[in-house]
Amino acid sequence: MSDYSSLAPQPGAPPTPASRASAMPTVRRTLAIALLAGFATGALGEDSTACDAQCQADALLDKGSLALCPAKCGTYRAGADATNLMVCQYFGNGRGSFSQRASDGATCMPAYNCRDDWNLCVQWNNNTARATVNDQAGLAASAPMANLDDAAVIRTACGEITSLTTVQTTGSATPPTEGWLPTSLGWHMGGGNIGCGYGSTYQHGDGLLLADFGRVEITGVTDVVDCCVKAMEYEGATMAQGGKAVRFDVLGGKCRIDREMMMKGNLDASTGKSMAYVAPCGLTNERYYWRHAAGGADGASLASAGSCAGRFNFTKVTSVDSFTPMGRLPEVGIEVPNHVEMCSDSAHAEYDVSKCQGGVVYNSITDPEACCEACVGLTSLNASTHADDTACVAFQIRNGRCQILREHFVTSQFGSAGLAAARPTAGGNIALSITETVEACVSGNEACLRDNNEHGHWTSCSETSPPSVADMCEYYSFLYFRDRLPGTSAFPVENATRTKPSYVSFDVFDPAELAGGMNITINATLVASRTGKNLTKAPISDASASSGYNLTVGDAASSAGYNATNPACVKIVLYESDPTTGTGFLQSVGTDGTYSMDPENTTVARTVVAESELCCPTADGGGCPLTLSFTEEQAADATTGLGRKLLAAASTGRALVVSYECQGTGGDVCDMQRLAYDVPNIGASPPPAAAADDTVSAAAPTTASALVFAAVAGIAALAVHA
Repeated sequence: MSDYSSLAPQPGAPPTPASRASAMPTVRRTLAIALLAGFATGALGEDSTACDAQCQADALLDKGSLALCPAKCGTYRAGADATNLMVCQYFGNGRGSFSQRASDGATCMPAYNCRDDWNLCVQWNNNTARATVNDQAGLAASAPMANLDDAAVIRTACGEITSLTTVQTTGSATPPTEGWLPTSLGWHMGGGNIGCGYGSTYQHGDGLLLADFGRVEITGVTDVVDCCVKAMEYEGATMAQGGKAVRFDVLGGKCRIDREMMMKGNLDASTGKSMAYVAPCGLTNERYYWRHAAGGADGASLASAGSCAGRFNFTKVTSVDSFTPMGRLPEVGIEVPNHVEMCSDSAHAEYDVSKCQGGVVYNSITDPEACCEACVGLTSLNASTHADDTACVAFQIRNGRCQILREHFVTSQFGSAGLAAARPTAGGNIALSITETVEACVSGNEACLRDNNEHGHWTSCSETSPPSVADMCEYYSFLYFRDRLPGTSAFPVENATRTKPSYVSFDVFDPAELAGGMNITINATLVASRTGKNLTKAPISDASASSGYNLTVGDAASSAGYNATNPACVKIVLYESDPTTGTGFLQSVGTDGTYSMDPENTTVARTVVAESELCCPTADGGGCPLTLSFTEEQAADATTGLGRKLLAAASTGRALVVSYECQGTGGDVCDMQRLAYDVPNIGASPPPAAAADDTVSAAAPTTASALVFAAVAGIAALAVHA
């Protein structure tokens, strides 16, 4: 797929990567030692020197084995902030080299309702430098979140809700002036009750109940403290069991508890939004209690459309000016499944097939890949009433929900001459193809304007502060479209064997830095879900399975990647970048020069200098080793392909990119433990594990959890070097 960089002004060539030879100090200590010195889940402060450049890269590649966040939080979304004990971190696919990711920080979300490939971790910040998880944000060893197995401690902590005096009205994820000020268990007080307002009927439909999406109702519990205690019993529940509690109330002699799964349901106009935007209603004296939780569409602008976009030949619309989505699909059609009968059931009183021929909004779909699958399959639209008689040509998560656009909208509004508004600079009142329509409309060209004013609103989302909720880029994915093939006038058929999408992490080098050779060895493992870490050691829940869970994970039918046993495979690739202005490979995006290597932009030529074998770790946790290696002699040998490419890169000023690629789903589902990393020309060569810095703090605790020991065992051989 190509990008649409031609729709925006082109910047200069990507900046030349600064030489690290002089900036990199000698070996200091291993990441394992740094963690042990501060506790295995310890938090390194932003000013800490315990983790240098390569230590940081090691952590970013092997984040699943760590309780500690591998980077600072650079941006907070969905109500998360610097005071949170835990967050979920994510880096956009192919956005920023290791050093840029470490410097700029991750996007951080609340620790509740994280996407499967977000990394749940203990946040590190200035006021917790070198502290332990039990000390984070001032927590003592007796703090409630460190003692979830102690009923007396939890009851006392739940009692704090009776002292809450401020009703923190939802509707904004921006902290109030005084701060969020939750209880020690993270609870806020809101006005109204959870059975009223948008989001109160979040089941998908089709006979499903709220209980299928995690709702718990306990008759006879009339005290809010008792209800809080019941809610905290789910702190060890997995998402498949309905997840942890995110809000509760007491009304009508019942304790009602909503859990993380509700955020994946059909919340009507609140679908996709974080808990901070889900606003219940009710009487003025009614109260409910809530915790920050990410919405189903939070992070949509960071996500990919997985294998679906590639299989069906969709083009991703991007800009070299910004990492935010470019353009938005107009809001066209009815909400599905809420009102699908209007265009799929001829017996319905308001039946009119035209209500969905231009497009529809899928209320229960908040993921770009699932949106793609709904687009190509016209999910829920009934063939017997011709509701599926025109193909879907574009899709996007728009304002938290899946919007698809169908060919009928394009042909009826743009497909004939004479439909454009009379504008002297509109380029002629001519018929436009699907590609021409998207190009004109997302770039703000007057050729998009229609005489009947039915062209729709295509303006890009906004990052200005504060934007309206409907315009916030965090609830928009990138826009994808497809067109008929010029030769056959047919849409491309599915290419099931198309290269599986990758999640890419990378580093950038000057050719001189690799002229002395390099040796990289990793052990790759799969991480089906990064959110299953029990960082607080909460008791394992005995909650029954949530039947709604399978519906949400099954929306993207082809997300399994290679196969069920090996859903993703790993490769290390050394590329030669192209410094030509406007190329899609290793672009420099925005004013700060952040590198972009978008794996979904598959039309850009990429010269492979060297690559490892393809390694497919097994789903049962088994890893597999990979090595990318060449010597100084091989690098200087102009008679070989490797040497010729390296010498050519040096003579033309092209950068070299070492890319760690998790191929299969487009998600960050691979951990890569670097066992060896030797780049002689930059002085980067780890000592043997036994020779690591032995200055371990004598105060290191002796009561680390099983997770902690597993983390240390998994990284003990990783040497920190600059």
